[in-house]
Amino acid sequence: MINSTGPRPESYREDIEAAKNFKTENDKENFYSEIKAAAESGWDFSSRWFILNGTNKGKFKDTKTRSIVPVELNALIFWNSKILSNFYRELNNTIKALEYEVIAMEWTNAVTAVLWNEEVGAWLDFDLLNHKKRNYFYPTNISPLWTGCYDKNQTDYFD
Repeated sequence: MINSTGPRPESYREDIEAAKNFKTENDKENFYSEIKAAAESGWDFSSRWFILNGTNKGKFKDTKTRSIVPVELNALIFWNSKILSNFYRELNNTIKALEYEVIAMEWTNAVTAVLWNEEVGAWLDFDLLNHKKRNYFYPTNISPLWTGCYDKNQTDYFD
């Protein structure tokens, strides 16, 4: 993880004002890192990144982007592995193609084990602070269907 200190340049004044809620410089720096991560996600200013007592009912100061495992990021990592596998296959590099195919398979297993929720029939973000799935729906919850990051033995379930 790359640490970038201080407020975001594009929102300097607003970030300094929001950081006044925090007493220590370390807490302020953590806050700046959290809101930078939220902005990089494309979901800045979303309650998706709030963690307050295990819920998303917080305020801006409760942004904890770095403590949430997002569904779509993991689906995209899987997809990148598949793309690289296909790329190496085109180059006739079977060993590298298989290496990335294994990574994709392992990633699918991990996404299923950690993010899939049978009860709701969707993948859910995971809260690392409270060690639980976040039972909130966002369009990104179904990104594994788009990338193909799901157990193909469950195809009947997704048809």
